[in-house]
Amino acid sequence: MTACLLARMNYFGVKLSILMSGDHPKLNGIPSRPRQEFAYEEASFYGDLFSDTPHLFVCRGAQRGESLTRKHRVCSDSSETSGVSRVSRCGMEITGMCADVCKVSRPGDFYSECVGANKSYREVVTVFLH
Repeated sequence: MTACLLARMNYFGVKLSILMSGDHPKLNGIPSRPRQEFAYEEASFYGDLFSDTPHLFVCRGAQRGESLTRKHRVCSDSSETSGVSRVSRCGMEITGMCADVCKVSRPGDFYSECVGANKSYREVVTVFLH
């Protein structure tokens, strides 16, 4: 549940479409047509909002190519203008590039497990943009 909530966070409150993928029956696998429309891998989100000490994590996706909506999605961006901070503009800890901190379930589709604060999280949602 945490991953899904974090993936839908929107710093600017601008309504836009995202494609969420993950290792859950409702998210598992992206049909080819939507995947072609949402080709930009923004980030993956995971953590535990409901523990006594909430843990909120984001890792940066491959971000190859162009995205018309990327400028409205900044929760995977550093809160520092220098880009050095490990805290995102939405208050999540940036763990690095997803390829470095996550296990790939299906390349180009989603990650099945990511690490944050030396703990593995199996509920991960990967977001793709137009």
